[in-house]
Amino acid sequence: MVTLVKTRRSMRSKAETSGPSTPHDDQLVATTNTHKDSDKSLRILDIATSCFPPIPQGAELSSLQKLVLIPRVEPGLHIPFARAWAPELANHTVTPEDLLACIDNLNTLIRPPIAGRAALVAAFAVGFIPYNGTDGIAAALELAVSIGMAIVNHRRCKKYSSIMNEKYFHPRKLHVVIISSKRIMKMFNHDKKETLLAPLTEETLDLSSQERCIKYMSRWACELSFDDLPPPSGRTTVLARMAAWEVKHKIAKAEKQAKRSRKLAWKRHLKGKKLKDCWLERGRAKSLDWILIQNLDEWEAARAEKEAKKAAKNEKKQSSR
Repeated sequence: MVTLVKTRRSMRSKAETSGPSTPHDDQLVATTNTHKDSDKSLRILDIATSCFPPIPQGAELSSLQKLVLIPRVEPGLHIPFARAWAPELANHTVTPEDLLACIDNLNTLIRPPIAGRAALVAAFAVGFIPYNGTDGIAAALELAVSIGMAIVNHRRCKKYSSIMNEKYFHPRKLHVVIISSKRIMKMFNHDKKETLLAPLTEETLDLSSQERCIKYMSRWACELSFDDLPPPSGRTTVLARMAAWEVKHKIAKAEKQAKRSRKLAWKRHLKGKKLKDCWLERGRAKSLDWILIQNLDEWEAARAEKEAKKAAKNEKKQSSR
């Protein structure tokens, strides 16, 4: 896999040369020059998944001992996923550049569409019209737009994951999917009362909510690295979105509240009261989405088991009629 900027540079350089182009070159150029009026994010998806490096001959692919779990930086449909690297993936000929390009391109795809943002602004403006019932109309419009954006977001992510699995991860005996914290709790048969946060102690008191989540998941997930990573593609808008005021403000505000609540709970604990995490931080942890990378055979086994249970259930229904 290559990053968006690498792909675009390749297309530009090939177009400028006088030599004959190959069918693959023509296909890449056509991707960027045709359907200009179509959805921009889908064009980015085509470019992002247009070229994948083959697995080196004779490469030995060992099984992952633990899952790879990469969280969003904050709960939210359009909030980007953290840029992180799991060294264990190197045993599957996955490089940091490939994985981070995958994350960067995914973050580009999940950004809110301009049309959706405009509709939300329009719905907000309707609420200020001084007539009876405008508040209800504004709320209904906002709900309809939000649902529509969620559906589009889900479809884009599903299509992107499907292509990435088919062309990149499955040949490397891996499978990638976006999964919620609730599904993770089901996978490990967690009780609903689990916080999904590392226990509150003096050592974890100053950690961010994301760091506490990652620390909690460390018993099942590979260690992640956030330092010395390759920079994002110049053509993606990941850094711009992560630096956007609304995202930074939301995270900073939530973290400030969480740390204040933790310190207050710790003070009460020192006075003999039961130590409890703030409901706000617990809610954030349980609302977090994750990029899950697992062994392909494990995913196939789980899918086969699920299909067998579904078939048995259908057979039971038919026999009872």
